[in-house]
Amino acid sequence: GSSVVTDCSTGGYAINAAGDVGLGAALASAATITFACNPTYGGFDIPSGHYIITVPQAGPPAFEFLTGEAASLDGSDAGKNDVTIDGGATVTATTATGGVQIFLVDKGASLALSNLTLQHGNSIRRPSDGYGGAVEAFGNFTATNDVFRANAADYGGGALELDRDTTLTGPTLDTLTNVAFNANIVPANGIGEGGAINIGSNGASGAQTVTVTGSTFTGNATLDPADGVGGAIFYNNDSTAANLSIVGSVFDRNSAGYYGGAIELYYGNASII
Repeated sequence: GSSVVTDCSTGGYAINAAGDVGLGAALASAATITFACNPTYGGFDIPSGHYIITVPQAGPPAFEFLTGEAASLDGSDAGKNDVTIDGGATVTATTATGGVQIFLVDKGASLALSNLTLQHGNSIRRPSDGYGGAVEAFGNFTATNDVFRANAADYGGGALELDRDTTLTGPTLDTLTNVAFNANIVPANGIGEGGAINIGSNGASGAQTVTVTGSTFTGNATLDPADGVGGAIFYNNDSTAANLSIVGSVFDRNSAGYYGGAIELYYGNASII
């Protein structure tokens, strides 16, 4: 069945006196969830079963984490990834239309995602900046046991845009562990950086540590024949305090319209093991 969440401040499983359905009640009674409001942030229990959460289409982004906020979302049930968050876009191998960017993490905020699938996010220039179809993070970001599938962005980072948080005294920390990036794209439209992940080029250079461990990149692409670079990852941070580390990860059938079919290391310190 399906359910529409109309009261995003209701965390329990009961429908309140006004008849509004809260997130908990929706998850307990439906397999497909559509938000008619923006959920409050924090953890929530996921009953058994697989759930598809379709985010609000007025945006982007669907969810924004502001300075000082720290959120952690876990979609596991008995250790399984069984919650999908859908950005509503139609994404093919070469095009993306409609939909919204799913998460925006502002400077001074942080977000951790685990055991989730994020799909059909789309960061479209105007009203957004065209980076990070599923997630655009200017603060610390952590992903563990997640899947990013069929997301898109106009400019770069079909799935993820990872930038430096200039409000931090130490480095911005981005950690990706056991994450699968499948069929994310930057379409052919004049700019294309990082079919799956774009690092650093949308923000100030400086202290930023990005660690990718045990992850897979399959069928991601930047499609512009003149500017499509880094089919899976584009890295551009010229600071001596920045570092990209890729350990035990697999790149398969990624492509770029111009150069760097798997990885384009434009500027910055990097190690691949």
